[in-house]
Amino acid sequence: INDRMNELECMDNSLIRHELGKMNQTCIHCDAKFWMEEKNQNTSLASPAFSTCCVHGKVHLPRLIDLPPYLLNLYISSDSDAVSFRKNIRYYNNVLVCMSFGTDINVITGQEISDFRIHGQVYHRISSLLPEDGI
Repeated sequence: INDRMNELECMDNSLIRHELGKMNQTCIHCDAKFWMEEKNQNTSLASPAFSTCCVHGKVHLPRLIDLPPYLLNLYISSDSDAVSFRKNIRYYNNVLVCMSFGTDINVITGQEISDFRIHGQVYHRISSLLPEDGI
């Protein structure tokens, strides 16, 4: 923390800090968390409402599945592997964010496949990151 404080002290002193307070507001429809400043403009501080999450209950998303025990341990444990994982999580995400895979898809002549499903998940087909042989 001290390194971060020293870093901040060296920054331009003309910057103004914007404080949002606690993220302690909850949508009554989907339990999404908000800051009070994110409330709909036409609602009061005493009875705030939020619509950027589920549009007042019109959008229903399935609950997230529980993490497998190994992954959950990486997020909550204090052992060295878990601490290292949390410290480097952005690096891992950046490595995986732009992955591609190759597969042989039988395409009916004259028709292009742009979307396909693997184990129930829909994917959008984009071209390979690598050029075709001979190009």
